[in-house]
Amino acid sequence: MILQSLGLLVLYIVLHRVGAASLAVRVWCLVWGTSSVGGILLEDRAWWIVSPSMLFLFALTLALGLGTLAASPLLSASAARVKIASEFNFGLSVRHHRWMLLACLAPGYLSVHLLLGELGQDYGLFLSAERLVASAAAASFARYNDGFDPAPVTRALVTFVYLGAMLAGSLACRTGAIGRWWLLLASFVPALAWATLLTTKANFLFWLVYALAGYLAFKPTDATSRPRHWRLVAAAALLAMAVLLLMIVTQANRAGGFDVIDMGHLIDVLAVAAVGHVFALREWFDHAASAIPLTFGARNFAGVVEVLGLGQREPGLYGDDNVFVGGSFTNVYSVLRAVVEDLGAPLSVAAFALLGAFGALAEGSRKPASR
Repeated sequence: MILQSLGLLVLYIVLHRVGAASLAVRVWCLVWGTSSVGGILLEDRAWWIVSPSMLFLFALTLALGLGTLAASPLLSASAARVKIASEFNFGLSVRHHRWMLLACLAPGYLSVHLLLGELGQDYGLFLSAERLVASAAAASFARYNDGFDPAPVTRALVTFVYLGAMLAGSLACRTGAIGRWWLLLASFVPALAWATLLTTKANFLFWLVYALAGYLAFKPTDATSRPRHWRLVAAAALLAMAVLLLMIVTQANRAGGFDVIDMGHLIDVLAVAAVGHVFALREWFDHAASAIPLTFGARNFAGVVEVLGLGQREPGLYGDDNVFVGGSFTNVYSVLRAVVEDLGAPLSVAAFALLGAFGALAEGSRKPASR
């Protein structure tokens, strides 16, 4: 992991020097660079070993950067598209923005109501910590051992939770929006409820991703609107502590509460949950990755495939296909496994070049939305 971390750092520096460090490139290098650095403590191989998965990550990073460079000449020729984007940003009033958010909150809360019914619970569950923990542990056991899965309509409605997060994040950056922070909190409640009821950390993590995406897409870009560095650091630290606390509580509930869980095991599980995907991807890619498409979209759109009756989505997508890391194990291979299975390795690199170009064009067309 030391070599992988250094490689990603060098690639980022090079891409930054040549003007290819778009937002997509920065986020990609931050996510995989941080994961690689965190994985150093769990590494059991010599630091100088070069694996095929490492070279694949480097290729994807370069593809993102090259796609960004290829799109650069098109930015000046995209005035019409920029005008459309800015008209949307400026033309959407705060009132309409708020109503769009409320329209998404209603089905998001309805999904929680339906989930409670499928679990055989009522709203009184949230008034008793002991009952909530017992129900969460039972639901977790049912998901992994009895094949429990929410009904298709319930899972369809949960998509509004994430759409609401994006709209709430974009509303939060509009300084004239009264109650914007309360609405952001209201959009988080159904995501937290899903995570609590099913002990699924992905629910609040996805909410966070979509809320941040909405905020970054709509926040003003003028120099006067930029927060000071110490505020960014403080906000990032508070956010990291909140996410860590939620992950600890969720993992403890999955095991039946803090009274029965072994804290050492809990730390191992959380460490693997944070960086285990790097090792899982390496284990799979080095031994089973294909150069040709195998699943043709059935992995990335597994939920859609299941709803259409064309296949069955396993809990955790890869079921019991676990990789042991440190003192725990994981079946999370990152989205890259799904991409490679759907497209094959060469086409995955090409897709990342297109993603880099699209990201550069989207970032270049951003305009501030202050109303």
